Amino acid sequence: MKLGTRVGWILIAISIIFSIWVLSGGRNEANKTTDDGFTLNDAGTELISYNGNGGAVSIPSGVSTIDSGVFANQTNITSVSMPDTVTNLGTGVFSGCTGLSSVSLSSNLSSIPANTFYNCSSLGNISIPSSVTSIGSGAFYGCGGISSISIPSRVSSIDSTAFDNCKNLASIQVAGGNSNYSSSDGCLYNANGTNLIRCPENKATITLSPNCTSIGSGALKDCTSIDSITIGKNVTSISGDAFSGSGLRTIYGYSGSKAEDYADSYGYSFIQLDNTGSGSSSSGGSSSSDDDDDDEEENVVEDEDDGSGSDDDGSGDSGSDSGSDSDSGSGDGSGGSGSGGGSTSGGPSGSGGHNKDATPKTADGDIDPRFMFSLALLLAGGAFIVGSRRRKIDYIQAHRK
Repeated sequence: MKLGTRVGWILIAISIIFSIWVLSGGRNEANKTTDDGFTLNDAGTELISYNGNGGAVSIPSGVSTIDSGVFANQTNITSVSMPDTVTNLGTGVFSGCTGLSSVSLSSNLSSIPANTFYNCSSLGNISIPSSVTSIGSGAFYGCGGISSISIPSRVSSIDSTAFDNCKNLASIQVAGGNSNYSSSDGCLYNANGTNLIRCPENKATITLSPNCTSIGSGALKDCTSIDSITIGKNVTSISGDAFSGSGLRTIYGYSGSKAEDYADSYGYSFIQLDNTGSGSSSSGGSSSSDDDDDDEEENVVEDEDDGSGSDDDGSGDSGSDSGSDSDSGSGDGSGGSGSGGGSTSGGPSGSGGHNKDATPKTADGDIDPRFMFSLALLLAGGAFIVGSRRRKIDYIQAHRK
């Protein structure tokens, strides 16, 4: 056997032996389970699943990533303490934890992804760390125990459905220095207060920001306690579904304004502020009959979106009342967010437990680099064998001539 062929077979044998060693070692070390029911990766930095007894849960120190749905639907969990080593969460981590009443989040958490606290109906007021930069779709959907929420200054993206179905939420406050969002009268606006993005569902009255020129899609969505609103002359854009599902019946405004046009178009009662001596001017839809009220609601739901994209800062009125629950942040840096219809009745995706493959991988999905080394040895061995055989064939053919 020629030297090249011998070297080739040696490299192939080493490749096979190395692969077997990596596989056998990986199966023994891929996961490890603690006495408290936490399943971690071999480095202890990734929390893969939880099968503990519930109650007050303390996530182990050293964990930096919590996989999607780790605690999902575990109704016996009452509180969670998260170490500051945690920087990343998967989607739906606490989804459906109806017994969860308090959470201490990591001070280094980068985001609150989609469906993180979906239907955590017992969750009380929660402190969002200053490190958070985005809040995903349905992140706090159905958190009926939250009455107020504070948005940190670094947050640059809030999905339009983040606070949907929070029936007791009455105030959204934005920290000073936020370059994307602001707040006024407990409502969420874009940075300079020109576009009303979201009014909390439990507010009974609303006073628009003095700078407000645009009322965005779904801005008063499901605000059932608000029955009237005063809209100034400077408001030039009102999204067709701005008041979808609200209790709004009467719009106060000025003659010839966008408010009057909107009331006429959608069947709201309109009362002029600049002609108080002659009383109110009502649209044809101001009748109190049930049939007219029903027609009014249908008109509100139909989104003609005649004012989209007119905000001074380009925030616009994007999004629609579609009811989708996708894992994407639709709130953009300008603060122009769509209304979104909340999450689908089937619950969020990724709510089940996550099981890690026993095959050693990095980040639970990428190929272990040791396999790449083994493959390189295998290819090198094959190259030596082929090269040796090729030289032999060339030698034979040369001598035949």
